[in-house]
Amino acid sequence: ASGGFDGLADHFLAALGKCVVVTVAVMADSAHICCMALIAFCRPRCTIPRAARWALREKGVILRTRGAEYVAAALVRWAHTGECERSLDLALEIVGASADEPNAKVRGAYRDVFGAIMCGWPDVAERELSAAGAQLGRQLARVQPRESWAKAATALDSALGAGRSGKAIGASSASSRSPTGRVRGGRSRLN
Repeated sequence: ASGGFDGLADHFLAALGKCVVVTVAVMADSAHICCMALIAFCRPRCTIPRAARWALREKGVILRTRGAEYVAAALVRWAHTGECERSLDLALEIVGASADEPNAKVRGAYRDVFGAIMCGWPDVAERELSAAGAQLGRQLARVQPRESWAKAATALDSALGAGRSGKAIGASSASSRSPTGRVRGGRSRLN
């Protein structure tokens, strides 16, 4: 799991967020990889609040999109550990904001957060869908949860180097887990 680095996650994310949006691709990509590593190895209570702030309050499209992507990745990575329950309200706030979001790319990232919620917490997603207004309800009804889950898992694996080595850093890669938390091949991820 994670160690004493959790307390520093918010500070590092704050600094990395400034680099994620720069136009120099090497810097932006490096910052993105660092953010994904923090999400993979630091508890979500330390990473989701900052990422959710970006998704909800930033003016720039890039950081709003990345913030939502990071929240979805954290939900996928930590879904079956019981660590995300405290942060679900922030994730649902992002989902609720998708109805008023003018940018299609950001709206798509917001819907991916809902897809991750649908896979990890179907009862919460069902309540959100039934409470949503007409416009938001139509948007959320189109979400493909397995695609959202796979997108976030692939982003985590890619950022952590799974593509080059064939194996992600850590016990098991995010894409080797199904949305039910089982590692393909029958083992539980927690074993």
